[in-house]
Amino acid sequence: MNSSEEEGNVSVPGKLPTTKKRRKYGRLKEVAMRLKLQSFETGKDCNCKKKCFDCVGQYKKDIIQRMNQLGSNDAINSYLAGQVSVIPVNRRRPRNEEDEAKFRDANFA
Repeated sequence: MNSSEEEGNVSVPGKLPTTKKRRKYGRLKEVAMRLKLQSFETGKDCNCKKKCFDCVGQYKKDIIQRMNQLGSNDAINSYLAGQVSVIPVNRRRPRNEEDEAKFRDANFA
């Protein structure tokens, strides 16, 4: 018996040892990107005390659903950039002195 069989690591000739955490095929970057794109999912309501699903309205659920249908990160970013609207600032009340205050012409919503 050699030392690897004594330790419990039985190796089969012709096969490379694999790890459980790493995928067998494909690049790790592609796998991570697929998992990230699939993470925008809403599940069923859990009816918890915090009422998480009551806070998320139908409009926000539709946005998440449309994001899931897009294929790549670039498509998701361009979709979100299209959803941003510029709102002019109506009233300015600086908390600092006028010399130190940072005035903005618009807000983004």
